[in-house]
Amino acid sequence: MLYKILKPIVKLLLKIFFRYEEVNKPKGIGNQRLIVCANHMSWLDPILLIASFDKRIYFMAKKELFQNKFMAMFYKSIGAFPIDRHGLDREALKKAEEVLENEEVLGIFPEGTRIKKKEDISRENFNNGIAMLASRGNANILPIRIKGNYKPFKKMQVIYTDIVDINKVEGQSRKKRYENIVDQVYENIYIKA
Repeated sequence: MLYKILKPIVKLLLKIFFRYEEVNKPKGIGNQRLIVCANHMSWLDPILLIASFDKRIYFMAKKELFQNKFMAMFYKSIGAFPIDRHGLDREALKKAEEVLENEEVLGIFPEGTRIKKKEDISRENFNNGIAMLASRGNANILPIRIKGNYKPFKKMQVIYTDIVDINKVEGQSRKKRYENIVDQVYENIYIKA
């Protein structure tokens, strides 16, 4: 309920204060099992993606964000759920798989943390977990590049790139296939966009 009420208001505020725009946004992208992956520079990134994407996104978010009861309530109301980034979090993985089984959109920041400086950008920051989730959930991946610096009245862009069709990615082993999927996600976000 809160999500539906806040989304149009937030979208308007983003357009006013950050001159936010969507680039290359395809039509009908929400009508499939999908994982949205984006670069992560600011705590505002999930809000920008929520405003931009037509269908609701259920974000995996670090469990530390849920320690405060009020903030935990807020994050859950906008569709986020906690994940322990320092171990195998079976409960979070199960929740992610449920999102995909229900043909909802799963949101992941594949670097797992905010990357603010260009020199810190690296393929090594991308975890193969996104490929594993996509394969297990039979979901394609939509890489998105967030461009700008969130300075008032400076332009922010949400740049949609080519969907990575996981069924068309090859690899001699499961590990190699996962690496090839993640390579494509990384390239779409940081090289092609």
